[in-house]
Amino acid sequence: MKQIDEPQLDDISNDYPVFKIQLAYHKMQWYNAYNAVTVEGFENENGNKFYVIIVYNEVQMDPLSSLRSVNLYIQNNYCKDDVSQFMDFICTKIFNRFKSFYSPLRFICQSVHRDLAVEKFENCLSGIMCQKLNLFDHHMMIAPLNIKPPSPLPSGYSVKRLEVCHVPFVLPFWAKDLNVILETQEEMELYTNILIEDLSSKRPSLVLFHESSPNPIAWIKSYFDGAIGSLHVLEEHRRKGLARTLIRMIVKEITDVCGVPPFGNYRFDNKPSICLSQSEGFVMQPLNYIRYFWNEKFNIKTKQF
Repeated sequence: MKQIDEPQLDDISNDYPVFKIQLAYHKMQWYNAYNAVTVEGFENENGNKFYVIIVYNEVQMDPLSSLRSVNLYIQNNYCKDDVSQFMDFICTKIFNRFKSFYSPLRFICQSVHRDLAVEKFENCLSGIMCQKLNLFDHHMMIAPLNIKPPSPLPSGYSVKRLEVCHVPFVLPFWAKDLNVILETQEEMELYTNILIEDLSSKRPSLVLFHESSPNPIAWIKSYFDGAIGSLHVLEEHRRKGLARTLIRMIVKEITDVCGVPPFGNYRFDNKPSICLSQSEGFVMQPLNYIRYFWNEKFNIKTKQF
């Protein structure tokens, strides 16, 4: 297995949209100040090329870096023996390098060989993985390349960047939408820091205001893996087309800059969001995505291997 240059966007098939948008984020340096990214390519003796995107956190005052995300590009037409050889190689490389991981650790593999890749990866996680969330209860939908232009905002509304000063107001809604219960001050501080950390990136996250209030009335954010989400409109401002406008704004900005549209993850029971996105031209995709957690309350921390 020899190392080759990292791929360009044109090297990646549109059949692997999650890898492609995350690669585009890497090219645009759309990660926050605490994340580091490495993109590597490998070629085996049969001429098959494999790529991996690794996102990790630089842990201050600690010689260890914490692994945050592994996204594999394994083409569907490769034979199982070649895939098995690559997974043995890349898992050894990853777990020799990283001695701690961030919870949740994301593992992404859009390939017919996903089960084999997952089995190999979990063999290395054995004994340290406490909980696993396999997102089969979610849909993934890819935004259209040419989404409709955003409609003008109604009178009295304005759009701004989602910034750190908005976090205290937004955080309780964000946590509720994620089904996270913030019971202690420590948990509040953890999730506050995560949201602040995310806002340090160059990725667009948008917020709407109304002249009647100093607080945000709607927002949407982008995530490091290429997803958009956390769309929320306060009850008294709904049924005015604001959610649709925010979706169009953020999709257009990401696509115009990256050349690749983002995607969204949706719970099966989130029918309003699914219907809204489908009406905007989002296309349903298989979601081959796993999150691994190491503690019972899903706290956002690192754990040493």
